[in-house]
Amino acid sequence: RYKKVYEMKKKKDEAITALKQNNLDIAKAKMESVIRIEDTITVYDILGPLCEILKERITYLCEAQEVPPDIKAQLDTLIYASTRVDVDDLYQLRNLVLRKFGSFYIEAADQNKDGLVNINVIEKLKIKPPVDALLIIRLKQLCKERKFNYEFPEEIAPNFDQGMNNNPNFNPYSTGGDNPYSMGNNNNN
Repeated sequence: RYKKVYEMKKKKDEAITALKQNNLDIAKAKMESVIRIEDTITVYDILGPLCEILKERITYLCEAQEVPPDIKAQLDTLIYASTRVDVDDLYQLRNLVLRKFGSFYIEAADQNKDGLVNINVIEKLKIKPPVDALLIIRLKQLCKERKFNYEFPEEIAPNFDQGMNNNPNFNPYSTGGDNPYSMGNNNNN
């Protein structure tokens, strides 16, 4: 987690440097990396307590013939994340669980067949590039945070400034619904 926080700070610095060099495309690419790192940190924050629960229940798990139902959701989430985050301990856990409960269980957890994997982990680990408008909003927020005045081109999401500054309910992460500043569309692509 600490490595990711450091990496995020570095990417933010690089985004500001790109803006200082008037290279908006590079700054957007750096901000995309920042968002991906934030998602990873969120996943780590979810997985940490699940690991603690599992650690406290390890004897119980080792003695069980089948995956205990009271820790199945936690274990499913850890197995699901084990191949999607770069944490060696989770992959080792995956291999131990594979030996104990078999490949059928591992495949089911990987595919979330029982629907027990933490929904936030699923969402944060999806590989989806953020929409351009979100990147601009985040860059504007970063400029404000760093007290750096960058003149964004007028044609880039002018309505988002209005939403960001004048609407207390404005949510730059919204993907649809009644939000007039929504970055998503309502067709199911």
